[in-house]
Amino acid sequence: MVFISTNRCNLEISSVPLITGQKTPKNQKARKMLHEVMQHSSNENQKVQEWWESERRIRQQNEERQHKSVVLRQQSTDQIG
Repeated sequence: MVFISTNRCNLEISSVPLITGQKTPKNQKARKMLHEVMQHSSNENQKVQEWWESERRIRQQNEERQHKSVVLRQQSTDQIG
């Protein structure tokens, strides 16, 4: 008998026994709950990864705009002088 205890994404399964080879309603329910918790965790990780990628793109765009602004400002002062 294997016991799994996990506390992820505010979902808690404490000491859920997983009995290999037996298909009891209790065992199937425990496996289904564990699968749902793992799927939820995977979905949350995907959301976090997408957020980080979005933040990286925004920072990169801001840096490019700032650089372009500095170049344009420099060119305008060069034309005046």
